[in-house]
Amino acid sequence: MDFLHVDTVLLRRIYALIAVEHGSRRAHLVGVSAHPTGAWTTQAARNLTMDLADRVTTITFLLRDRGIPVHEGVRRSLHR
Repeated sequence: MDFLHVDTVLLRRIYALIAVEHGSRRAHLVGVSAHPTGAWTTQAARNLTMDLADRVTTITFLLRDRGIPVHEGVRRSLHR
């Protein structure tokens, strides 16, 4: 999971949280927010696990960038 930022035509910055399945090379747009918080990130991770449904049990690793703070709730919601 990682954040990337997009600058809009109106010169506003929004952040997109993405997750990439390396085995299948699928990218999931987890959520978009102008002001992401730890609680928002945690909820977005929970929504991703519900969207993946039965495939979530095949996830073995979570790779994340050390440059962004990942809320403890994200780790708990993705590590079962």
